[in-house]
Amino acid sequence: MAEATVPAEFYVKQSVEVDVSEGILKGLYNTRIANLNDQALLLEVPQIGNMYLPLKIGQPMKLRYVVESWAYEAAVTLAARKDNLETPIMLVAR
Repeated sequence: MAEATVPAEFYVKQSVEVDVSEGILKGLYNTRIANLNDQALLLEVPQIGNMYLPLKIGQPMKLRYVVESWAYEAAVTLAARKDNLETPIMLVAR
């Protein structure tokens, strides 16, 4: 995997949009950043009502976010997922 760094614009609890462009889960989903460091970005698993989206490891998606008046988009892949938490999280990688 290529060396990746998390942009300084990201912060914990920041709202982001996940765009799943293929499969039966195709759609736009809002979520938040759960945690981050220099090389990893953990997102809360998006919800529909009170059900967590069953995204699978390897699922390609786009991550969109806005900082001030600038909109950003990054192609990411679901690299890992942890469901046995109060709020399930997923690790995304570029």
